[in-house]
Amino acid sequence: MIEIDEVTKRFRRNNSGKQTELVVLEDISFNVKDGELVSIIGPSGCGKTTFLKIIAGLEPKTKGSIRLNGKEISSAGKDRGLVFQTFNLFPWMNVQENVEFGLYELSPKERSERSSRFIKLVGLESFEKYHPHELSGGMQQRVGIARALAIEPEVLLLDEPLANVDAQTAEKLIDEFLKIFEITKKTVIYVTHNMDEAIYASDRIVVLSARPGKVKEIYEVNLPKPRWNYEIRSLPEFGALRYKLRDSLGLAMK
Repeated sequence: MIEIDEVTKRFRRNNSGKQTELVVLEDISFNVKDGELVSIIGPSGCGKTTFLKIIAGLEPKTKGSIRLNGKEISSAGKDRGLVFQTFNLFPWMNVQENVEFGLYELSPKERSERSSRFIKLVGLESFEKYHPHELSGGMQQRVGIARALAIEPEVLLLDEPLANVDAQTAEKLIDEFLKIFEITKKTVIYVTHNMDEAIYASDRIVVLSARPGKVKEIYEVNLPKPRWNYEIRSLPEFGALRYKLRDSLGLAMK
């Protein structure tokens, strides 16, 4: 379980000798259960990506605590895997080498066996020797998922992983990702701007306010599983939750 308690993030800057402070996140508190997929949605600039980086241990928090299975998170660790919205693959490495990047402590045989397993899981088993420039955007993002999974983290952190692929590819990838998460039983925190994507994928949705980001609402998503069935989007419950999200985000027509 991930326990997030009153997390606040302030950036301090020196502008022409004058100290200024920008509060990005304020008193964020909620828990994530084992095996749960929780989406975080909110206006641009509300601190969603910063929050994900704090959980990943890549950005220090100003106040509060984040505990994973009772242990305070204070730095990056292999118990958390992060997938960025930009593909962030090493262009000089092929698919297999990119997936094996975080496995340096294993023997060559173990690295090869583990990377092969996750490359196959994301459907790229015939592309091991291809380089990023030879792959489509969707394929590159699959490599990113495989690389994050290969370190066998307890928690997978996704920062808008479908933002840089076209709409048709995104529709296909979200189903593939959900199948992978079902197989691997990972706990997932998923940052997105896309309301439909959040409803379709999530067990719960955390809505953040405009900056400074605060928890405005938390919605349970009580839709049938497995979710990789587009017809779910036509259910009345889907539409009702979408309206609630629009209202929370200040988008609903009055």
